[in-house]
Amino acid sequence: MASALTLAACTGPEYDFNRSNRPLDSSDHGRSDAAAPDSYGALGSSLRRLTRYEYENSLRDSLKLKPRPLDANGRPMYAPITSLPAEIGQNLTSPSIVELRAYLDTADELATQHLATALELGRCTPSTDETACAQGLVTALGSSLFRGGLTADLTNDLIQLYQTTRALKDDNGNAASAQEATRVMLSGMLASPNFLYLGFSQTVAGARAPLSPIDLAGRLASFFWASGPDDTARAAAASGGLSDDAAVNKEIDRLIGDNERFGRGIILFTRQWLGLDGIDVLTKTNPTWDAQSPVAFRFESEEFVRYVIQKDDAKLSTLLTADYSVGIPQNVSFYGTPQTTPLAYYQTYKIPLPSTRRGLLMQPSFLSLLANTESSSPVRRGKWVLNNLLCKTIAPPPFTINSDLPPRPSGKSTRQQLEPLSSNPQCSGCHRTLDPLGFPFESFDEIGAYRTMDNGVPVDTSSALSGTDVDGPVSTPVEFASRLANSAQVRQCFATQLFQFALGRPPVEGDKASLESVRASFESSKGDIRALFKSIAMSEAFRSHMVE
Repeated sequence: MASALTLAACTGPEYDFNRSNRPLDSSDHGRSDAAAPDSYGALGSSLRRLTRYEYENSLRDSLKLKPRPLDANGRPMYAPITSLPAEIGQNLTSPSIVELRAYLDTADELATQHLATALELGRCTPSTDETACAQGLVTALGSSLFRGGLTADLTNDLIQLYQTTRALKDDNGNAASAQEATRVMLSGMLASPNFLYLGFSQTVAGARAPLSPIDLAGRLASFFWASGPDDTARAAAASGGLSDDAAVNKEIDRLIGDNERFGRGIILFTRQWLGLDGIDVLTKTNPTWDAQSPVAFRFESEEFVRYVIQKDDAKLSTLLTADYSVGIPQNVSFYGTPQTTPLAYYQTYKIPLPSTRRGLLMQPSFLSLLANTESSSPVRRGKWVLNNLLCKTIAPPPFTINSDLPPRPSGKSTRQQLEPLSSNPQCSGCHRTLDPLGFPFESFDEIGAYRTMDNGVPVDTSSALSGTDVDGPVSTPVEFASRLANSAQVRQCFATQLFQFALGRPPVEGDKASLESVRASFESSKGDIRALFKSIAMSEAFRSHMVE
């Protein structure tokens, strides 16, 4: 009950900036309201709720759960925590009653499931004084769960929760056991806003304030590891570390050097940038699409981006034009490429791609996400490119216009069905912008399989870029990707996307100088994404915050 009252009283940000359940774009398959990166608006909130991915990683790290073997699909899996309800991590202004119940029920379930592990962390034995055991558990687990924010008052509240529970009696007059009291206290820790919310303890009204060392440690861990700061980071913050550029730079190198956990941060960004969570609910009529397709396709894109950043040259141009992919056996089967190279990590394979396919934008995850159930969608694919690679937006069609296309007649391709809309006065404003950015992908069907015919008609991938710094005609998707890879405008947009991801919100006016510096640094590095991570984390906007 105490946990419920505490959580219900906590309010979050003024707008939604969830990082795992929403892509950065405002495409019609996504749900983002943060796709105007050059529009510097009001000051952003400094408080947000953990995403489901961060929630899971933070709990796993705090409990020091060990990995388990690969699952049947060859995907690395960790010791199961629980099936987190969809309501967790929605990051609305404050939890609804449904969300609140989901948090409390999940905390209770987790406390029961992991009580023995928590007791080990607290070094509790049958002979340990029970108050000392409770105190030890709060100290050991609370410091990690609360990201170094375990105060004396919070400790006292948790111990009081333990003692209150211990004094409760059942209908027969029997007091609650020490184990039950410990479980309730652990549940209270997991339902505490000190765990569920990322925020900053140091505020100056109407001004920019440097983050405290422990707050900076938390933001760094969230950005690089999608988790909370570990023992090393919290100890450094507590001893006055992270207070100068050299110390922060050293900590960033340490975070990047942890391949496993830095990979989680890369994966979280990839999920948001591509909107990969949406692949789990796709339906396709294509007979080769099955229950394992979303798993394999999502894994491929996550691990490909991770491989390029951690194992290859980390260049954005490589993400867009690589002649290989990374995946598990299902991905190998999809490409029909037997000559694969086993990789040393995660039992994955480096998969050579045919000459008709290159880079991230020609992977089945991207192509199937931005397609319809039975056909490709140049409009949706083009809109993603516009939003997420060019950082431009376009107004949605008026509500008075029915934008649904009728079923295609036999002998007409998707492109032929769309082309008349470019001359329709009601539709041309959007389609003249979006369709040319989507037509190059017509070599790929609704699940991303390569094709030369569409509904009995030869595929036409010719198009032209306009209004960019790499304008001109293109004839194939590979040529299109190469053109984008050479664009300074695309590099600036990508830098903005990662900057927004790092802050957990859209850029605001006070971030402008930092964002411009980050963009310039990314350009001078020739699109080095590892260097971009560092320059963002070293920026003033990242290392400080503003409040209204």
